[in-house]
Amino acid sequence: MLNIRNMTIKSKLVSIIILVCLSALMLTGTVLFRFIHSRFRDSMVHEMLADAEIMAENCNVALAFENVEDVKQILNSFKLKPSVVYIGVYKKDGRSFAAYYRDDVDGSVTPLRLGQEGCSFEDDYLTAFKGITFDNERIGTLCLRSDLNYFYETVNDAIIAIILTILLSILVSWFLAS
Repeated sequence: MLNIRNMTIKSKLVSIIILVCLSALMLTGTVLFRFIHSRFRDSMVHEMLADAEIMAENCNVALAFENVEDVKQILNSFKLKPSVVYIGVYKKDGRSFAAYYRDDVDGSVTPLRLGQEGCSFEDDYLTAFKGITFDNERIGTLCLRSDLNYFYETVNDAIIAIILTILLSILVSWFLAS
C-alpha cells in the first residue's frame, strides 16, 4: 500500500499533478465521447431519412402502377450501401409489395410491423419508415433498415483514440512534472 507519509515532497507534488491532469483528461474524454456519439447518431438519422425520401420518390410511380420489377430494380440500387440490410415497399393496406435483402441476411431483418414515419434505433438496427405518395395520395410505405456495424466501429475507434490520448497526456504530464 502507498504510504503518503514516507513520500518525498517532490513525489507528493508529482502525484497531485498527475491526479489533477488525469481528472481533467477523464472529464474531457467523457464529454468528447458523448459529443462524438451524439453527433454521429444524428448524422446517421439524417442520412437515413434522406435515403428513405429519395427511395420513396423513386418508387412512387412504379408502385402506383403495380410494376414490381421496376420497384425491385430501384431497391437493388442500394446494394452499393453495405450497411443497408433490408428495404421493403408496402402497399397502402400494409401488404408487402417488393423487398431487397443484403446477400448475407435472411428474412429475420424484416420489421415485424410497420412503424410511424421517421427513424428509430432498435434491435441493433436503424430503421426508417417513409410514406410513398402519388398525386398527393398515400399509396404505400417504404421501410429502410440499416445495421449499426459502422456506428459501433466508429464508437470503438473514438474510445481507443481518447484512451490513447489520455495515456500519452499522463505520460507527458509525469515527465514534465518530474
